[in-house]
Amino acid sequence: MANRTTITAEPGRQELFIIREFDAPREFLFRAHTEPELYKQWVGPNDLTMTIERMEPISGGSYRFIHSRDGHEFAFHGVYHEVLPNERIIGTFEFDGMPEKVM
Repeated sequence: MANRTTITAEPGRQELFIIREFDAPREFLFRAHTEPELYKQWVGPNDLTMTIERMEPISGGSYRFIHSRDGHEFAFHGVYHEVLPNERIIGTFEFDGMPEKVM
């Protein structure tokens, strides 16, 4: 599967655009980001265990998941601002270890 990633971060702006292109049907990629069991396989690294506490992939929904290894936990959460099936997902991503540093 071909993969291409473009990251755009302009100086002085609070926007970050990550565009990832794959040689796969949109439906498969959308499912990989919205179905918990597939998301666990999609988001790495592979040597961590992932627990999804909440995943509401709808506009206005939220999520929270935890990666763990050897008794250490790394939690992440965010809000889905816009979810258009098979088109795009716009949301936030925040690491609990760095509160108020939202991506």
